[in-house]
Amino acid sequence: MKKLFFKGLVVRTGKLRFQRGVFATAFAVMSLFLLFFVGLGMDLGRIYVSRTELQNSADACALAASKSLSGAGTQLSAAEAWGITAGRLNLIGMQAISPTIVANNQVTFSATLSGTFATKNTLTGPGVANSMKYVKCTLRETNVLSILIKVANLITPASVTPTTVGAMAVASLTPSSTTCAIPLATCKISGFTGTSAPPFGLIVGQWYQGKLPPGNGVTGSYKWINYPGFTNVTDMENMLAGNGTCNVDATTTVNGQNGTIGRLLEAWNEHFGIGKNSPALSTVPDYSGYWYPDTWRDSSGVLRGSAYSDFVSRRAGIQPAAPQALGNPWDGSGWAAATKGDRRIVVSPVVDCSALAGGGGATTTVLGWACQLMLNPLKLVNDDMYLEYRGLASDPGSPCAAFGTPAGGGVGAGPLVPTLIQ
Repeated sequence: MKKLFFKGLVVRTGKLRFQRGVFATAFAVMSLFLLFFVGLGMDLGRIYVSRTELQNSADACALAASKSLSGAGTQLSAAEAWGITAGRLNLIGMQAISPTIVANNQVTFSATLSGTFATKNTLTGPGVANSMKYVKCTLRETNVLSILIKVANLITPASVTPTTVGAMAVASLTPSSTTCAIPLATCKISGFTGTSAPPFGLIVGQWYQGKLPPGNGVTGSYKWINYPGFTNVTDMENMLAGNGTCNVDATTTVNGQNGTIGRLLEAWNEHFGIGKNSPALSTVPDYSGYWYPDTWRDSSGVLRGSAYSDFVSRRAGIQPAAPQALGNPWDGSGWAAATKGDRRIVVSPVVDCSALAGGGGATTTVLGWACQLMLNPLKLVNDDMYLEYRGLASDPGSPCAAFGTPAGGGVGAGPLVPTLIQ
């Protein structure tokens, strides 16, 4: 071994070269470990993001699908279509692509939460489809490549396969503890209760008449009211122009409203896509503006019979206001260009209207929540308005599945709302 002397310092060059080699090896090993843990952290983060994105899509799919589980004849087809549409709107792959949701495969149904979930094309027995109360969306994202997989495949090509991420959600309609409702109460029939047959004496499919001005008492089968925290006609106008007031406690008390409230006329008519003095609408109309005068007859020829099935058909065809124009100053030409929504099927509190007939400020307790179809716009304040009763909003077959807060344990008294179960 060579020795070099520099003023008393001895340097053994062979050992120095050996020490340098050990350090280089140790550094390389530590770098690999460091890169491994950095890659592992990034991969776990990528999988977590993918799982979260996919779960959001599955939740949206199940909630949207459950809104259609109303017991109608084509409820499963409608539920699957709504579920697939909503699920695909929630992007995955780091917000890059829509998830793949295959019909008759990834959206399944069951009559009970613990039962067997099946696709809609297998549920064909008499009454089977309409008995389904739960919907499950099962989604997958394949080919989730990670840094470690890419590195491993560089060493040994195709030795490690991409990760597959899965998510599942189950939803149903359950009674809510709150609701979104218009400021118009439905009067119970005298002598009837919620346990009577029919409940509160109200008959499904029957038209009930009311007046826009409330006067000092009950006018027809309805009574204009306000909810706690709302005190004037402006509050009522805003509620009627919007989606009602939401987060109202399902067992609340309401205040009666008297006096002239003609300002509600325009808000009422815009549900039908009919605006005043201008084709531009300030609020969102329904998908169909087709309306029913008091001379309308149902398919069996009964005057003022049930219009709901006809309305559903016309709504599917996106039909505008008809059969006749209201005349000046009303204009329905803005309906075609307007953004549309669910505006004609509304939730209304059922109350004992006799308790509100004594004057403004009288209060009474909400007895239940009615599902109503708004039938006609109004040309003048004193015209008759008609609504068709579609049953209680908490009935399993109600078309009034609404927004609200799900009740814990399913003991709510409000309308049915889509609720995540799993």
